[in-house]
Amino acid sequence: MHRTVRIRVLRRNLFSDLVSEVARPELASALQACEVFREGQEFLIKGWPSKPDGFCDWAWNDIQKSVIAASFGARKDGLRAQDSWIACCTDGLRPVVFQIEPIEASS
Repeated sequence: MHRTVRIRVLRRNLFSDLVSEVARPELASALQACEVFREGQEFLIKGWPSKPDGFCDWAWNDIQKSVIAASFGARKDGLRAQDSWIACCTDGLRPVVFQIEPIEASS
């Protein structure tokens, strides 16, 4: 049975020290935290976990396995809520951190 899963954007980061070190100067001055998401934004996944409308393709590729695990009731030790997952996109200069948690059972 699939559970309904909530994806919440916890944090958008910008590692400006790394940006200034590795990005071309003309890009470094313009680079900002991810423009696709905003902190506190939520997405609900019902049934088989498929990418929500408006969700970044790259971020979805990075967190999809955690969404599937939460959907099937997998547990992860170490967090207060063991059925909650923390995952992020792999943008090394400006990653976005997500909380993924089941919120109810669905058929």
